[in-house]
Amino acid sequence: MADVADAIPLREPARGALWGSEISRLSGLDMLRAFVEHRLPDPPVARLAGLRPSEVGLGSASASMPASPWWQSGAGVFLAGTLAFLADMPLGAAVLTSAPAGWGMTTSELSINFLRTPTIRSGTLIGRGRLIHATRTLGLSEATIADGHGRLLGHATSRCMLFELPSDMPPAYRHTGGSPDTPDPYLRAVEGDVRGREFWNSLSGREIMNQIAAGEFVPPCYLLMGLRGVRPAMG
Repeated sequence: MADVADAIPLREPARGALWGSEISRLSGLDMLRAFVEHRLPDPPVARLAGLRPSEVGLGSASASMPASPWWQSGAGVFLAGTLAFLADMPLGAAVLTSAPAGWGMTTSELSINFLRTPTIRSGTLIGRGRLIHATRTLGLSEATIADGHGRLLGHATSRCMLFELPSDMPPAYRHTGGSPDTPDPYLRAVEGDVRGREFWNSLSGREIMNQIAAGEFVPPCYLLMGLRGVRPAMG
């Protein structure tokens, strides 16, 4: 049985780099091209989950992420938030391609229509985003999310805000957590609890949530992201 206290974010420091003042000299498109071409180091989110941009052009961006078994819920399928986690990169990057040097982007709203449930059999999760409309401070984008077999998993839209980067940004900072001899978290042998149909058919939802809250049932995705269950309220 897994213990949420062993969640990867709690077990070891982050690995990867935080970009610094060097990006303020790049336009959004040039920044993303530098990321795709590995001229900028991978940030912690890429080292944790393998999420990386794969293509970028003016008004368009694609990103991919391995369908790692660490994303499994207790039923062996991926939670809806996994697709949102992936979709945010191509959605935001498509907007960022319109930004001049010295500007950044943050997501203000994200919506997804889910069409198919991803699993480890998806192979790779791929998001392809495109810019719909942009002003100096606002961008609208949409993205499709597919698996490695070309099957459509979802369609997403986003509203993003563009803002000027602070003039006193610190220099880049590199995290060096974990042993360099160990693989990144998403590549390790999976840990956590995945239960079969008999378990789900024999317990009520409240009983299952009580087990999760007590740490008796900890799915892999909880260990990957440091999630904790809470006891459901009575009523």
